[in-house]
Order: sequence, then C-alpha cells, then structure tokens
Amino acid sequence: MRFIGVYLLLALLGVFAWQGARADISFAGGSRYIFAADAKRRPITIVNDGAQPALVQVSVAWGEGDLERDLPIAVNQPLLLIGAGERKSVDVLYAGEGLPAQQESFFLLSVLEVPAAAEGSHIFYLGLRHHLKLFYRPALASSPEQAMEALSWRVENGGKKIRVENSSPYYLTLLDIKVMDGNGAVCGQSVAHKMLPPFSSADWPVDGCEGVVGKVRYQMVKDSGLAIKQSYKLNGCVSKGGV
Repeated sequence: MRFIGVYLLLALLGVFAWQGARADISFAGGSRYIFAADAKRRPITIVNDGAQPALVQVSVAWGEGDLERDLPIAVNQPLLLIGAGERKSVDVLYAGEGLPAQQESFFLLSVLEVPAAAEGSHIFYLGLRHHLKLFYRPALASSPEQAMEALSWRVENGGKKIRVENSSPYYLTLLDIKVMDGNGAVCGQSVAHKMLPPFSSADWPVDGCEGVVGKVRYQMVKDSGLAIKQSYKLNGCVSKGGV
C-alpha cells in the first residue's frame, strides 16, 4: 500500500503544476502590535512587495483560542486590494467595552493572501496566512519594563522542577529558555517559546541536572519585537531579574 501511495503522489505531481504560495505580503511594524487604550484605533500597515496586485483578507480572533466569548474588537476592512508595490492600512477598532481594565488582552490578527486564479486547468496556487500578535493594553500602573523585572524563577520539588511566575498584568514572551546545573552545563528540558499570560505561572521538569540547578538563561521579547538576553542565578531559591 505504501508503494501505491507513492506512485499516486507522483502521478498527481505529473498532472498538476504547483506554482507555490504567494509570499509578497509584509508588514510595516513587524508581527507584534500594541493597541493602547488611549487610542481609538490601531492601524496595521500591509505592504505588497510583489509585481502583481494582492487581494488580502484580514480577521481577528482571541489569541488563546476562545471561540465562545464575544469578540469586542473588529477590523474596518476585512477584504482589501493592494496594488503592486503599494501599501495600505487596516484599522483594528475597539468599542470601549468587553475587555478588562486591569490587565492586557491578547488577540491574533490573521492576514490571508488570497491566491490568484489559476492560469490553466492543471495549475493551482496556495495562499499564505500570516498570524500577528495584537495586545490591547489598558492604562496600567506599572510599565512593561517593571513587569520584566518582576518576573521570578524558583526551583521546586527537590530540584526536579523549575517554575516561572508572572505577577504582572502584562503578557510576557520568553524564548530559548535553558536551565544550567552547578557546573554550567545545559540540562533538563529546554523550551523554545513560552508566553506567560498576566498573573500566571508555568513549570517544567529539569531532570538530568547534576547537583543543584544553578542558572536559567533565556531571551525576553520587548514591545519592539526585539529579544534581549537574560541570565540569572537560582541555587534552589527565588531569583528575580529584569531588563
């Protein structure tokens, strides 16, 4: 059966000419956006770097996949045509009700490059869907820098588990998290990406470390999208650190 499947796949590839996926769309401002509460709208600029007009579909959803809750934000242009080499902006709008005033809210802005019509009966195109992080930020007493500084780490369960705690009202994104033992060797389970919601914690095992866990090393993503390196000593107790 496996050989039949291979032959069928080869036959289909011989019949259809795949022209690939469009990759002409980019975003002025990166893939991470802050919607401040004092702004009535948050513009997102979409750039068409291609030589042909691009039809783009834009939608927004809860960032953590909640499909049951009403969505209090929307985009003003769900569908727009962008000329070759041009850029256009779509506005994210908030009605002013439905989001907490004590912490950030997280959304995903989805931008689909609608594929062009096939030029022949045996040709098809695929469109690319981009996901952009959007954070609605109310007026908060603390700053993002203070939130990063307040992030805390703890070794628990006799050195078999590490816990990170976000006591702030901000979403904090960590990259390339590595734990090191007392000899400076990377051990336990490394984590490539972790986003901590406001007032939350996360933990994971650190089995395989020789002796006491000595340090945690990671990168933290700032509002600009840039990641800054962090490294803190643990020694089995709480360690706090910031930018």
